[in-house]
Formats: sequence, structure tokens, C-alpha cells
Amino acid sequence: MKKNLILLTIISLAFFACKKDRATTSGTDTDGKKYAVTFGVNGFDQVTEPIGTKAGKKTLADTSNIRKIASLSYVLYNTNGKKIKTKNYKNTEVEFGSIRDSLPQGNYIAVIIGGDFFINGDVANAGITFYKKISFTVSNSPFSQSVTLERMNAGLQVIVEDTVPAGDYPRSYRISVNDYSTFSIFNYQPLSTTFIARSYLKETSQRDTIDIGTIPSILNTVTPMTVTVGAYRNSNGTSVIALKTIGNVMFYRNKKTILRGKLFNNDTTGTGNAGFKISFNNTELNIDSTKYGF
Repeated sequence: MKKNLILLTIISLAFFACKKDRATTSGTDTDGKKYAVTFGVNGFDQVTEPIGTKAGKKTLADTSNIRKIASLSYVLYNTNGKKIKTKNYKNTEVEFGSIRDSLPQGNYIAVIIGGDFFINGDVANAGITFYKKISFTVSNSPFSQSVTLERMNAGLQVIVEDTVPAGDYPRSYRISVNDYSTFSIFNYQPLSTTFIARSYLKETSQRDTIDIGTIPSILNTVTPMTVTVGAYRNSNGTSVIALKTIGNVMFYRNKKTILRGKLFNNDTTGTGNAGFKISFNNTELNIDSTKYGF
């Protein structure tokens, strides 16, 4: 009987030891003690992804002014991907760029997002987005790490190279694309269940070789999309002079896709769809492009 009691005591101690270990690794320390955790967001990576290759990336950090973005969001998860908490910060706060927390010992995953929106759930509406996912461990001392956010959007620029037919007078040009509108916060995957018509309308009476403009906030860098280009007789883009659709256009993170071609005739002597040639600008998109507000 005495031997059985000793054996039962050993098993019980082993069970509680294992339970504590599991609690610690999932982000909840049973002793209740917490340690300071600090992330300092020190800038933005301007990353160029190669097209169709797995070659190395080119990186330029913009550390000049973290307040160029409107907000930062900090979302904390355990190692199983279960959300623990969310904190949002406005760029008007004195310590904007410094994220402070207090956590028990354990392993965690943090997602830090910079943009023009606050995080309230498990998905976010896409705008200009800078993103970083970090796995980290809190031991028995304060934890601190510097973070550089990576730009996740693509850009779209359209240049019309031919001349408006005689007798017609444009007042505006529009480019539009039916893009994904939301993404998963935990893994930054675009959600194909919701869409948004991103567009840019430029009011001008220019008749030849016009750079319509740039949409800097394309979310879908996974599948090809269709782009529509139009010229209009009025300033609100309803009375059509010419309209073309360019299909199978690919976009890449922090890279601008440029459509260049003829809008007012059907010249197909060049390569490309609907008389437009597709190229990619290896120059990184500038953080200041947030001023477009799409």
C-alpha cells in the first residue's frame, strides 16, 4: 500500500509539471509574473520582389518619419494562432512607434501592421499596408526588439500613348480594377470572398500621351486581374469616348505594374492585351504614395 501511495504521488507531481510546461509555452505562465515587452517600429522596408524567380530581394529602409502612416496595430497570438489581444495606436500619440506590453513567460506570435486603419477583428480592410509577423519568447527578463515593416501592396500606373480623335474633347480619364478588399491579419492572405472597385479619376483635357495616374494600394498579388481604362467627355466619368479592358494583369508586392498603350484605336502591332504593353517598375513604391488615399 505504501509503495502504491509513493507511486501515485510521483505520477501526480509529473502531471502538474507537464501542465505548467504546456501553460508556459502557450503564453500563460502559472506563477502570474509578467515581464515588459517592447517593440520599436523603426521604419519601412521598400522591398522589390523578383518576377517569376526566387532570386534575392532588394531592400531599402525608410526610417525618416514613422508618422507618415496614420496608425499602428499590434495583434498578439499564442503559438496555436489564437488571438490574445489587440492594441491600436494613432500617429498623434507622443510615443508613436513604440509598442509596449507586459506578458508572462512563454512563446508568442505578434503581428504589427501600419496603415490608415485600426484593427478590430481577424480580418482588415485593405489600404496602404505595412506588415510584419514575429515569433518571440518571453523568458524571465524584459524583452525588446526593433521591427521594420514591409510594404505589402502593389501599384498600378496607366499611360495612354495615342491621340484623342479630332472633334472629340475629353474632360477626364479613369483606371479601375476589381481588387480584393480584405485580408487575414494572422497570415496576410487576401480573402477572395469580398471585392472592391479601386479606381483613379484624373480630370484633364489633355489629348495625347497622358499619364493617367497611379493606384498605390492593390492587395491581390496572387492571381491575375482585369484593368479597365477609359476616356470621358465629362468630369465625372460617365460619357464615354473610349473604353478598353486589359486582362490577365499580374501585380507584385511593392512593385508598380505599368500599362502603356493606345486607347483610341485598335492598333495591335505591339505585344500585350488590347494594344497595351505590360511592364514592371523595379523602383520601390514610395511611402508618400499614401496621399492618394485609395
